Amino acid sequence: DCSPPVPVELYQPRKKEMELSDAVDAETSEILLEQAAGHVSAEFIYLYPPGIPIIAPGELLTEQVISQIQDCQRRGLQVQGMRDQEGRMVQVADDLHALQICGKSLY
Repeated sequence: DCSPPVPVELYQPRKKEMELSDAVDAETSEILLEQAAGHVSAEFIYLYPPGIPIIAPGELLTEQVISQIQDCQRRGLQVQGMRDQEGRMVQVADDLHALQICGKSLY
């Protein structure tokens, strides 16, 4: 089996909506990956190998990155890091009262 290489776009910088530490410490919700566009990730999602994050906590989940993750899943690549081992659900930050977006308090 000679699968096509992973697209370079998979490892492009993502829009940072909040500090990684704030996203990890925030209250979270688990939602369907396909419905996560516009939410801030609270977990790492990466391919293994090589283990480079596709998205990190604090980064914005967009339609494009979700499509790329789902494409990797369909191709049988090892998408890891998500609490949901089946890769259908993703943890997103939802504690707006405790959040700081790029160092600035929302409240």
